[in-house]
Amino acid sequence: MIIAAFIISFPRNAYPFETNVFSLEESTYQIEWLTLPEGWESVSGIKAGIGNDYFIIQCPNDKRDPAEIDVLDWPARVSIRFPASHGQSPEIKDEKFYPRISALFDYLSLKFVDNTWNFTLYMNDTLPYKIEDGRDWQRIYIQFQGTIWHRLEEGPGWRLWQIERFNIMGIQRAFIVQLNPGHKSMGVRVGYAGSVGLNVATVRDFVRFTGSLGGINGGYFSNKQPLGLLIVDGKIISPPMFSRPCIAFKSDGTPYIGPIKSTCRAVLGHKGTLEIDEINDFPNHGAVLLTPGHPERIRGDFKGLKLIIEDTVVVDITDGPVKDLTGKTIIWDPYGTVSLLKEIQVGERVELKYSFHGLPFEPSWLIQAGPLLVRGGNVAENFSIGSFKNDIISGRSPRTAAATTANGELLLFMGEGRQSIHSIGFALEEAASLLVEAGAVTAINLDGGSSSSLFVNGRYCGYPSAEAWKAVPDVIFFGNQNWGGENIAF
Repeated sequence: MIIAAFIISFPRNAYPFETNVFSLEESTYQIEWLTLPEGWESVSGIKAGIGNDYFIIQCPNDKRDPAEIDVLDWPARVSIRFPASHGQSPEIKDEKFYPRISALFDYLSLKFVDNTWNFTLYMNDTLPYKIEDGRDWQRIYIQFQGTIWHRLEEGPGWRLWQIERFNIMGIQRAFIVQLNPGHKSMGVRVGYAGSVGLNVATVRDFVRFTGSLGGINGGYFSNKQPLGLLIVDGKIISPPMFSRPCIAFKSDGTPYIGPIKSTCRAVLGHKGTLEIDEINDFPNHGAVLLTPGHPERIRGDFKGLKLIIEDTVVVDITDGPVKDLTGKTIIWDPYGTVSLLKEIQVGERVELKYSFHGLPFEPSWLIQAGPLLVRGGNVAENFSIGSFKNDIISGRSPRTAAATTANGELLLFMGEGRQSIHSIGFALEEAASLLVEAGAVTAINLDGGSSSSLFVNGRYCGYPSAEAWKAVPDVIFFGNQNWGGENIAF
């Protein structure tokens, strides 16, 4: 008897499958065949592989005597039986166990009884899965894909979720803090370690120092210094970087996620002012402002006049390479179109005044990061906007993100990664789709990888991707009844 499109029932809090998930043509498959224990394939002819989102079992039977499938509980397992080839009498009398080949199976077994092969997959019994053997007569397809939401704990204005998502590559685990920024006990702030004389601190230390409920790591950094615009308590801590988006907060905690355009007015002593549209970005026209810590791939040694500034004073003027960029700000005229710069002399003072455009309010706190993951309630189409390196936008990694919903809630997301058992990590589009599932209208990627850390109500969520939780220069923290509406910086 053939069982076609057999569907396993899901745990109560799992999201159901669509009914048409088996719609791909066989020709689109690129199957990676797995190495089974020594002797299995040679004696039985059975093969196992991964293709797209499916685990595939190929049996050496034919249309006249097809395989049979049993789906059993306690323990959860899928048993596939198929007749032995003519004259086959192998020496396998008992089950052979094949320990976990991925996070989806506890183990596999193979035995030979009454001229019949029995191939059994012992499943992780928490996983939702679906089986079909109707695509062709030889192959059985098992799909692991679904999302289970666990409500861990909650309090006034907040709720903590643990989410497990399953696909053939393994388990993905994430945590989301659902916040109501308007709740009287649920303020949201950005903290900066430099405010208390530190370069970096763990998220736990940020939270404990401020007496907050929780926090999550913030933007990118290099050499313990923030990369990109950082505003804390209305003060600019770090200048803008590229045309990257931001997450900003009004003084009452109202969030904004979206693009921001930064410009700078340079007051050049008594010689006049210069409007600069490109800050730490690749030059398009006119002058470019390069601040300390600007990306190495925007070199200050290209041709063009450069004013070298230290502590608001012009210390050098050159059209050659700048060998030591440490602590220096550069006003660079790569096209030779800014005649005003030719009038400046060494020793003159330069004052820089930043302006920010595109925000719906004057931000009290702001972190520039990116890319945007969700726009208008849909997964963003292009993650490369903002000049991000491939190690940020490609592959599965631990991820951190923030999102807003249609009803004004703030979602803080931390996806574990680089852990074969607990979580394989998230591609950007996978993190984005999970946030859309959670109701996100807009979402932004924050610093991920080993920086990813979420601390809530006295404990870290999940496991670090490295040996210990990484110290970072800035965080988003929330929930302190003692703030009382005052602007408190870490």
